[in-house]
Amino acid sequence: MIEVCDLWSLDEFAEMDEGMMEEVLKGWEKGEVRSFRQVGGKWWKPTVAGLAKMRMECWLGMVGGLVGGLAVGAVVAKRFGLLGARSG
Repeated sequence: MIEVCDLWSLDEFAEMDEGMMEEVLKGWEKGEVRSFRQVGGKWWKPTVAGLAKMRMECWLGMVGGLVGGLAVGAVVAKRFGLLGARSG
């Protein structure tokens, strides 16, 4: 059973139902280690916490890209004299 513990995450174990357990044991009898998906588990189950985390990561990525782009733009503009005081 060590192989099953190495292959499955704690979240996957928490979602295991009776049917999935039977499938794991059928594989065990044949010397096979079946994955969560092989026994009927969904590869991704949306949760409120998971969606919130994805949304936050997306926003952080967009803000980081914007700030980085503005910083590069400012450096380039300064280098070519596009920023600064203009003489009249």
